[in-house]
Amino acid sequence: MKKKLIFLFFGFLLGFINVQAQTEIEPNNSFGSATLLIDNEDMQCSFSDNTDVDVFKINMSADSIYHIYSADNSLPSSMNIEMFFEGDTTLNILNGSPNGRAGNGNFRIAGWSPQEYGSGVYYVKLTHAPLITGDYTGDYKVRLISQNLDEWANLHEPDNTFQEAFGQFPLPVDGSRLAVWFLI
Repeated sequence: MKKKLIFLFFGFLLGFINVQAQTEIEPNNSFGSATLLIDNEDMQCSFSDNTDVDVFKINMSADSIYHIYSADNSLPSSMNIEMFFEGDTTLNILNGSPNGRAGNGNFRIAGWSPQEYGSGVYYVKLTHAPLITGDYTGDYKVRLISQNLDEWANLHEPDNTFQEAFGQFPLPVDGSRLAVWFLI
């Protein structure tokens, strides 16, 4: 158990050190010119004015869970976020608004591909807040993290009782990715 905890600690440490960054490809104002979000990499983004739209493309699988969030928002307020499936880019599939959910004007979405759509290409569309007038520029980061559900299924087992659960290593609850490969 102690060996697993040591590997877990160093795995998290390496995960924070080895963060790669990509830069948004402009123009990405439409579904056809969307920038692909790569799993577990920060995307450096910016709004150049109050009419700028940023669209990102995500390849989602029905057997994985996803976390999509923004960070380091220097914009004057929360941005608007919408999500679409490739088969119908007129229907926002988000229930409710994740705008500002992560604090400091950042958003956070967690879940899996909707059952009615399943695996496929999804789009995240970010626009400026509708109440903003005047100059609306600023930078932010977007990050996608996914995890195959099969990898999580037996990760924290057995945990059917409090004693068994307390004997397991802690699972991350901060949106970071747990690397399973070093727990073997």
